Amino acid sequence: MSQYSSGQTFVASSNKIYRLWDVFCPNHKFLVYNLIQRNLKLKYKKSVLGFLWSLIGPASTAVIYYVIFKFVMKVSIPNYVSFILMGILPWNFFLTCLSGGLDSLVQNHNLLNKIPLPIHSLPFAEVLTAFINFALSLPIVLIVAFISNAPITLNYFFIPIFLFFLLLQCYAYALLLGIGFVYLKDLRHAMSIGTQLLFYMTPILYKIEMVPENLRCLIYLNPMSMIFSSLNLIVSEGITPSAFQFLHAAGASFFIFFVSYFIFKKQQFSVIENL
Repeated sequence: MSQYSSGQTFVASSNKIYRLWDVFCPNHKFLVYNLIQRNLKLKYKKSVLGFLWSLIGPASTAVIYYVIFKFVMKVSIPNYVSFILMGILPWNFFLTCLSGGLDSLVQNHNLLNKIPLPIHSLPFAEVLTAFINFALSLPIVLIVAFISNAPITLNYFFIPIFLFFLLLQCYAYALLLGIGFVYLKDLRHAMSIGTQLLFYMTPILYKIEMVPENLRCLIYLNPMSMIFSSLNLIVSEGITPSAFQFLHAAGASFFIFFVSYFIFKKQQFSVIENL
């Protein structure tokens, strides 16, 4: 595999979600497209395995957690491999968005100072780049489910809906972190600690029913909890998401998105001045 072949493959795949950024960056589609091109080429430049690393990392992490929680801690969840994998892949996508969003404005300050463009297009390009990698790794979930005899039902059609909610939240967090990092460089360290805590507050390795009732309110306060819970149960048990799960995921996602957009509108000019 050549050093650019992986990047070119992903760039071609990005055309499938071209209309998505038309909502957010109607006047800068070409710029966002080129930013994604650049990100993908840099990510896989001089890489022998290229995109395969996007599968190897999450897969190895899922295997480690599976061994620990299935055989050491004796967690009794049906089709636990599929359960964990459907949690680890979106979580890695989430972390990639946060990392890319955090640096998106500071690293591109020269571009922002030369070209009059909305600052939200930069974290948006980072999120779309991460989403392309994430989307192309999803078939491994179906393969694992097929091999492990996990139920493959029509409920799989709910997966894109919950992934859209996740994408919406990731973009909102990336935008907020990008703006915040301009003013506060300690935000990188705070994010590292925060994501570690959030990982265990998100039902990735466990089901919500396993949490004591008096502590479940903490899980419900996590805006991503119902997204991950729904995805895991769809893949591992073929369960249809409840109305509560859907409304919680949708409400939390749109609320966070509009909050981030409001902050962006208030700070878009002062951010450029402080870069």
